[in-house]
Amino acid sequence: MQACRADSVLSRNPRVVVAVSGGPDSTVLLHALTRAAPRLRLELTAAHLDHGLRRGSAADARKVAGLCDRLQVRLVSRRESPRAATEEAARELRHAYLESVAADVGAATVALGHTADDQAETVLLHLIRGSGLEGLAAMQVREGLRFRPLLTTWREDVAAHCRRHSLRPIEDPSNRSPRFTRNRVRRRLMPVLEAINPQVKSSLVRLAAAAKAEHEVVTEQAVLWLAGQSDSFDRRGFQALPAAVGVESLRLAWGRVLAGRATPGDAERLQQAMRILTSGRDQASLSLGQGLSLQVRGDRFSIGPRGQE
Repeated sequence: MQACRADSVLSRNPRVVVAVSGGPDSTVLLHALTRAAPRLRLELTAAHLDHGLRRGSAADARKVAGLCDRLQVRLVSRRESPRAATEEAARELRHAYLESVAADVGAATVALGHTADDQAETVLLHLIRGSGLEGLAAMQVREGLRFRPLLTTWREDVAAHCRRHSLRPIEDPSNRSPRFTRNRVRRRLMPVLEAINPQVKSSLVRLAAAAKAEHEVVTEQAVLWLAGQSDSFDRRGFQALPAAVGVESLRLAWGRVLAGRATPGDAERLQQAMRILTSGRDQASLSLGQGLSLQVRGDRFSIGPRGQE
């Protein structure tokens, strides 16, 4: 697989945890990686998490075990329900589980089965929610532990691979439920857009690549500016930054205070902060949530716990 050959992390550490739900994407991912493993000297461990949120999930776990047995891949599996029956809670639990498996086996890579279709849908979701450049850049092939070797592969190619190799993936009925926003984008909105432009998915994927390139330039400038600051920031210097660099500097400064405990707030909260920082007000404060606030005092501003206001 080209993405594996090009990945510098795998060249240093060949151990890979493969997230396998049993659906088409993860089934093809596991199958392709097992075929490539001898040539690339990869050491694979499959990981499956049964959320137990729907009838038949235990049977799906058994099918995954059968697939791994057929492909002769070690499987680690667990049944654990998320704190709430929501997409976000299930995703958080799944990522935490995969990270724990990676730590147990000494892997620096968790392989995920996201495809080019998923990328296009993610860009569209972020557009709808009003994301900035980082959101439009969507997913990357490599993001820390997370590795997506199928990100340039279309869903129709995944289906063709299943037919060609007689793979029988699980069809999760929740993927058809309109209760989930992504399903509504996939099954309702995307067909409308494709009627206008049959190549809209490719256009969205190109938009993600362009946004990534631009975001990297903006981030580099923001990092340089922040390197010259202390615990509080030069407001006049901040106001002289290009708007995009200012937003990214603020987001990075906010993230620095959070220290990985959470992610900075959404685009709307960032814009509220930007309006205060670029206004003529000498004193102002803004609650940022997560126990933090923005404090403006003349030519300086800071981000810190609300109790320090």
